[in-house]
Formats: sequence, structure tokens, C-alpha cells
Amino acid sequence: MRALTLWKWVIVMSGVALTFVDFVVRAEAQPVTRRDLVSVGGGLGVKKEETALDAVLVFGEGKVDGIVEGDLVVVAGHMVLNGKVKGDVTVVLGDIQFGPEAEIGGKTTLVLSGSQGANYVDGDSTKFHKVLDLGNMSQLHEYLRRGVLRGRPIVPSSSGSLFFTLSTLLIIGLGGLIFKGTIGAGATVLVDRPVTALCAGLTFLTLSVPLTLILVVSVVGIVLVPFFLCMLVLTVILGNASVYIFLGRQLSRATGIEMLQRPLGAGVVGALTVLVLYMIPVVGCLTLGLVTTMAVGCVMLALLDAYRRETRLAAPAPISQDAPSTLPSIPEPAASIYPRAGFWRRLASMILDLSLIGIVTGMLWGSANFFFLTLMVYHVGMVAWRGTTVGKLVLGLKVVRLDGQPVGVLVALVRGLGAIFSTVMLMLGFLWVAWDVEQQSWHDKMAGTVVVRIPRGLSLVGLR
Repeated sequence: MRALTLWKWVIVMSGVALTFVDFVVRAEAQPVTRRDLVSVGGGLGVKKEETALDAVLVFGEGKVDGIVEGDLVVVAGHMVLNGKVKGDVTVVLGDIQFGPEAEIGGKTTLVLSGSQGANYVDGDSTKFHKVLDLGNMSQLHEYLRRGVLRGRPIVPSSSGSLFFTLSTLLIIGLGGLIFKGTIGAGATVLVDRPVTALCAGLTFLTLSVPLTLILVVSVVGIVLVPFFLCMLVLTVILGNASVYIFLGRQLSRATGIEMLQRPLGAGVVGALTVLVLYMIPVVGCLTLGLVTTMAVGCVMLALLDAYRRETRLAAPAPISQDAPSTLPSIPEPAASIYPRAGFWRRLASMILDLSLIGIVTGMLWGSANFFFLTLMVYHVGMVAWRGTTVGKLVLGLKVVRLDGQPVGVLVALVRGLGAIFSTVMLMLGFLWVAWDVEQQSWHDKMAGTVVVRIPRGLSLVGLR
């Protein structure tokens, strides 16, 4: 009797165990259903036996081997899709890799994004849309994730970030060799007036945004935007060199190393110090903002100081009361012996002329279609007639021939055509003024002319 009872218990327990095992197997065989998956700056995964509703990945990496019932959205992230998405797939500033088992029920849209292994959908143009396909963007995603999200401009582990940094340093170094005077003056401004430089840079950068928007909205002013942006970039490059020298010299005073007082040694040490700070999370972005602001401010103040010095030098000497009431006449060739106009003063006059022609073109034709033709006629006509333009007239500049002869139509035309060549060669012909001994641009050399600064009190239109 007891043996029979024991066998009953064994049979019952065996049945219970088999039932439990069958339940576990069935449960594991059933797909796991989740709610919407959203990941920002992290990872997102849907395994092969899993099912999700909608999936959104921002600044991260993800992999989908299972099923997404709704849509899949990737923003500035990297996604590997080897499962099924019943809805649409949208990738913005991201990268997606399609596996052999990838299946998409809706449309696939790539906006400024890259894709790999998408041959299976290329045949259906109605479901696959590319807006500026950028290929593999994995390095960009790594920089966004490890750099931008962590608040640092330089990511040591990113080869692309290091290459861009070295390229930028090379450009800053070349700028330091070309514009030695401006960079040295900027470093001096940082020593004497650091707070003023910071405030000036902050003001300029703040006003540059609405100024650019005004130029764009005015339609005609769109032509001036590239020149303004080039000037801003050049200012930042030169200012960074000034900041590096300033920091290096401050470290020299603290350590007593005499070699760091020299511009080259101070610049190298200052640049290395800033690069190290750029790699630190949060501190890197704060350092970038501070360095950029002070860079722009010190260059602006240095240019303003240079303008004031030139104005004082160009001012005529006071006339004694015993001197005759009439001034002696100035001979024709005398204009060419006046001080040469520097790069920044000529750049300012060019911006004034471009603004004037932009306004006139908009009033006459309502568009910028005839801007360059009007600019060419304006320059050739004004230089041939009076040797100056409105912009040059405001800043006291005049175009004269080196041989002292009047600037006629032929010389003005040659100079105008040469200006086109200077522009086509990436504006190098205009930048040549900055390091040329005679402070001539390429079109000045072609025409045998030079731009001079006329002292106050003398008529610009009366000198040749």
C-alpha cells in the first residue's frame, strides 16, 4: 500500500515537472514585447527574439535584430539593422548599416547620412530616398558622442578630430608667419587690456549674428556674407595665435624660462596648453569659448590702435601764423611718396564699396544678377576718373601710378581685370598686400599702381 502511494507521488511530481518545463520552453519561444525604445547618447538594442513598438536613437549606437512594429529613427547615431521594421526608417546626420536579413515595410529616408549594404532597396526608388548621401559617417558619430556630448572640442581617440586639430594649428602657424605685426599687437593688447579684449570680442561675436541675418534677408547683401565670414575666420585665426603667444609668455614669467618669451616658443607652449584643456570634458568647451572671444577682441583692438596711429601720422603739421596763407603746390609725382595703405584699411574700403554696389544693384534691378558687372564698371570708372572710390574716399585712400602719371582708362581697366584674377585665385591676390614689401596686390603689380594714404587737409581728387 505504501509502495503504491509512493509511485503515485512520483507520477504526480513528474507530471508537474514536465508541465513546468513545457511552460518555460513556451515562454522562451514567445517574442518579448517592449514599449517604445528611446536612447539618447547610449546604446539601443532589439534582440532577435524581441519586439519593440517605435525605436529612436540619438547620439549613440544601436542594433536591431528583432522586430520593430512602428518606425525606426536615428539622429546623429550609428545603427545596424538586421531585423524587420514594419514602419518607416529615417536617418538624419547618422549612419545605418543594413544586414542580409534586414526588411523594411515602409519608406527609408536618409538625410545628410550614410548607408552601407543597402543594395536590396536601391531598386525601389519609391521607398528609398537619399538626401545628400555622405557615405560612412562613423567618425562623425564618434566625435559627436565622445566630444560634443561630453563638452570637449578634441577627442584623443578620434583620428579625424586629431587630423582637424593639426590642420588648424598649421593654418594658425602660417597666419602667424604672414601677419607677424598684427599677431604681436594682439598679444600686447592681451597683456595691457585683457578685460577690454574679452568685452570687445563678446560684443563683436554677438553683433555678427544679427548682421549676417540682415545681409541674408536683404537678398542683395548675400553677396557680402562670404567676405564677412572670411574676415571673421581670418580674425579668429590671427587672434588664436595672439592668445597662444600671450599664454606662453605668462607661463614663462611663472616658470622663469627665458626661451618662452620669444614668439615661437611662447606660441608653441601656449598652443599645447590650450590643446590639453580642449581634451577635458566641459572645461574644453569653456576654454574654446573664452579663447575665441579673446582672440576676436584682441585683433579688433589691435586694428583699432593701428588705425589711430595711422591717423595721427597722416595728420598735417600745424601751420604757423607767420607762414604764408597759401600752401605751395604739390608736384604731380608727389602722391606716390605718401604712406602705403595696409591690408586692413584696404579691406575696410572694399567692404564699403561692396555694400554701396549691393544697395545700388538692388535699387536698380531688384536682384544681385548684375552685381559683379556693376562692381567692375564702378571701379574702373571711378579709378580712371578720380583715382579713388567711395570706400577709399571715406578712408583717405587713393590709387596712383608708380611713375607719377595719371591713372587713365587703360590702366584702370587692366587693374580691374587683374582684380578678377586675384579673386579667382582664392582671394590670394588681395591677401598679397599683407606681406608684400611694396604693399601691392596682384592687380596693383599688373597695372603698376599702388594705394596710398593721403594726409588730412589735402584733396584726394586733386592728387595723381
